[in-house]
Amino acid sequence: MASDATRQQKLIRVGISFAIFVVSSLYFYYRDTSQTEKLNALFNDTLFAMPGVSTELSAFSASPDGVAIDIIATGLPNPATELPNPATEYKPYLLAFVCSQPSFKKLLLSGKSIDFDMRAPDRLVGSHVNMQIDAARCHYRDQ
Repeated sequence: MASDATRQQKLIRVGISFAIFVVSSLYFYYRDTSQTEKLNALFNDTLFAMPGVSTELSAFSASPDGVAIDIIATGLPNPATELPNPATEYKPYLLAFVCSQPSFKKLLLSGKSIDFDMRAPDRLVGSHVNMQIDAARCHYRDQ
């Protein structure tokens, strides 16, 4: 009888552990899905306030050092002069957008950085921009 009670206790422990695993997995899945939806809403077609310009979040990853954000932009107007990499002319727009977001400000003020990568595949020249953004680049003061 004592071995039956011990066996039942082991089965109950395994069952509880399994239930905790399932519930926590579901929680993290829905939390990550919700975060992805929020990020998509933040970046999709809102980065540039220009008619005909479309933006789409293509990748987002977080690490202990910060976050990496990749977007695809289509329909960006060509600048008046063709420089070796004219897409870099959009860096001020990208920087202003990132620095104006409260969630990114909080991240940057905590000492982390944002690696921002934009591809513009419809441009013949200068279709890529990469920026490393930190609190100093956004001109934040310690608060």
